[in-house]
Amino acid sequence: KSRLWAKKRMISIALRRRSCAGRPLAAKMALSRHFGASRAFSGASKSVLQRLKLSSPEDIVEKDPSYSKWRQTPYSVGVQLSLGSIYAFSVFNAPLSTALGVVAPAAADWTISQILPVFGCAVSFFGVAAAGLGRIGFFERKGPRFCCLLGASFQLGGFLLGGLGVHLHSMPLLYFGYGVLGGLAMGIAYVPAVAVLLKWFPKQKGLASGIAVLGYGAGGLVAVPAATRLLDKFRSAPELFAAGNSEAITTFTKNGKLFASLPGSDSITEVVYASAADLSTNFPELVEGYYTVGTGSSGAAETLATMGVGYAILMGASALQFRLPMVKKPDPATTPSTEASSELDIEKEKSTTAVAVVPNVDSGVVWKTPQFWLLWTGVGLNCSASYVILSTGKTLMSETFGSALPEMVTAAFAATFVSMLSIGNLSGRVLFSSVSDRLGRKPTFTLLWGSAVPLYLSIPFAVHWVVDAPSLMPLAMFYSSCILIVSGFGATAATFPAYISDLFGSKNVAAIHGQLLSVLIPAGYLGPMTASFLRERAVNASISDLASRVSPEAFQKAFGAGIDNLDELVQAKVVTIQRLVEISPGTVVDPSPFIYDSTMMVMAGMHVVALGCNLFVRPVDKRFHEVETNVIEAEISPKIEPKEVSPKETTLSAEKEPAI
Repeated sequence: KSRLWAKKRMISIALRRRSCAGRPLAAKMALSRHFGASRAFSGASKSVLQRLKLSSPEDIVEKDPSYSKWRQTPYSVGVQLSLGSIYAFSVFNAPLSTALGVVAPAAADWTISQILPVFGCAVSFFGVAAAGLGRIGFFERKGPRFCCLLGASFQLGGFLLGGLGVHLHSMPLLYFGYGVLGGLAMGIAYVPAVAVLLKWFPKQKGLASGIAVLGYGAGGLVAVPAATRLLDKFRSAPELFAAGNSEAITTFTKNGKLFASLPGSDSITEVVYASAADLSTNFPELVEGYYTVGTGSSGAAETLATMGVGYAILMGASALQFRLPMVKKPDPATTPSTEASSELDIEKEKSTTAVAVVPNVDSGVVWKTPQFWLLWTGVGLNCSASYVILSTGKTLMSETFGSALPEMVTAAFAATFVSMLSIGNLSGRVLFSSVSDRLGRKPTFTLLWGSAVPLYLSIPFAVHWVVDAPSLMPLAMFYSSCILIVSGFGATAATFPAYISDLFGSKNVAAIHGQLLSVLIPAGYLGPMTASFLRERAVNASISDLASRVSPEAFQKAFGAGIDNLDELVQAKVVTIQRLVEISPGTVVDPSPFIYDSTMMVMAGMHVVALGCNLFVRPVDKRFHEVETNVIEAEISPKIEPKEVSPKETTLSAEKEPAI
């Protein structure tokens, strides 16, 4: 190190002399100050890294033998709790879709189909960061403390930029902030927070991975009430332009926007029409009528900024407490000889344990194995389907059961449903992390993915049931099916690292886990984009069908334009399913609850393919194993009598096979 430092010092001096040659005295002094400031900054940076123990993972190795491994669990949960806030994303669907209109969507407001991919973008960049950094060994080289602190900075920047994007109504800024930076924060901090507990609990890998991602599943449970209260605090009502229907004012559409003017006035104002149903959710004290666009606030921007600051503090404080266990190296003076150890092992075989070899697969060749791609496909399809429930939770409950059970399914009830999804996610991670240690990883995944097929198919059945015969039984079926689906998703995430360890060895779990998380890149978009496309198609079909039943006179009276302007009115968000149902003649069934039927059937098909992938998983072929192997203890029946081995045969076998 001293030679390296001397070499750098000589190069610095040479560069300084070359830069100062032929220059005036002032320039020479400026360059000298520049090089001095650079060295001072470099020294200060190294000093900060050393004080925070961020220079190397060896800096945070705990040398105290009495240190309890359970002390690391709350810090890992704290990091994951911040990252898991993405599961409360559906709470922001309504505020983001009414950022300008506030009481109702304005023409320039984002649609649900535009908002859901933000969730997918965050998940996809989660996979990009986890796979890319795992591939280059970043997690092992930098350690959990450095990675989680870096993730906290990305989390803070992502939420702040996302809030700024909502304030400026800039979709690219929202995507870059919440989607890109927020996803990178998860990819940087998620794997190290899991791997640190796997190192502290080497013989309870399923339990360790379950505890590590406990906070990730509970993130939505904490974020939903926090976001709901912050939205209520920061939300403000827009200005009333005119109360009542369109007869009191003059309205017209221009460039897809709804404008209004008062009688005798030449000025026009962009407005939105808020019905009593629209106002009952957040502004029950307001009257039905037209409201000026851009005069209120949905509270989404302020809420995102506040939550970002809080999560960054929690992640940073938790990351600074991370420790790594000390690796115990065998003492040659106390290690018994091969002959003696063989005799001792033979005696121990009669009791309970013997040596079993679990081969390791290098992270650089793991992608060549079929097991890697079977897991990659199965987990990806499971995540894609589950993301549909997680990203649309509150909207899904309101649109499917809101019209059939309006007194029961309120905005508060839908928010509680999102919290219950987080509880299901959390319970699946806790329960199956230990169950998989006894049941086995492959049978556990078969149970989880196989049961998801009937659960998805039961959702449209429950929706049609409640429309035909409104009662609490269909709601209970829908509620329990969604919770069980998300519980299976959480169980998959919790047992996934242990499944990797069982197949590819425990040596490179973090790197392989990161590579397998690359499946989140397509999965993050596949589920939400599929749901957005199928939902939008169902909504447009329903609007066209209802508009064909309304008379031209009734349509003109309700919307102030002819039915030939239907597309423009739909773009301006003036014509909706609810308003068409109100003016339709006779008894018309509201088609809003059925817009997710095709989506749930497609998600069930995804799980059929995922189940098939898991059934084809077999042990990894020996040609992919590393030369070095990892030794663990495995139970052997005491009924098997060991073969008598002479000292000579033991010595010969020891010479043929290297000691493990």
